[in-house]
Amino acid sequence: MTEAGVAIGILYQVIAGGVLVAALVISISTMREMIRHNRLSVKPIIKTEKTDGCFYLRNDGVGPAIINSIHLFFCNQEFDLSDLNSIHVLELTIVAKAKGKVDWSTNHIASKPVIPPGQRFEVLALNGVTRGSELAAYFTQAEVAWTIEDIYGNKQRSVRQTK
Repeated sequence: MTEAGVAIGILYQVIAGGVLVAALVISISTMREMIRHNRLSVKPIIKTEKTDGCFYLRNDGVGPAIINSIHLFFCNQEFDLSDLNSIHVLELTIVAKAKGKVDWSTNHIASKPVIPPGQRFEVLALNGVTRGSELAAYFTQAEVAWTIEDIYGNKQRSVRQTK
């Protein structure tokens, strides 16, 4: 083999090596972008919603929201909905402010419930509360703070908010 033939062979090998490295870089970049896209494509978007005596968290995203914590700020107190004692104090507070019997409900979140996309999770429901009553006024001022995560473990935290 001549020197020119060897030089051409080496040139082909260098070019082939460069193409291989370029293909590898493109492949890794594409994989990273695909992983990022997949994570964003299942991201939950949580909104709070109040309707006639009901307070909800609504998932407007495209992925499920796993609830880690919900804190309800109601009647100038904070209630942790993962703590049964806190829920009992919430019950006593509601009954005291209603000045009698009131139909109410909330969800204990001990088992990390999931809010599917397009669905709601009831934080607090007060049924039959008279408009203009002290309890209705407290409900109007109620706020919620929550912590959720998506299926990849990315956490989202709210600030105290109402709608």
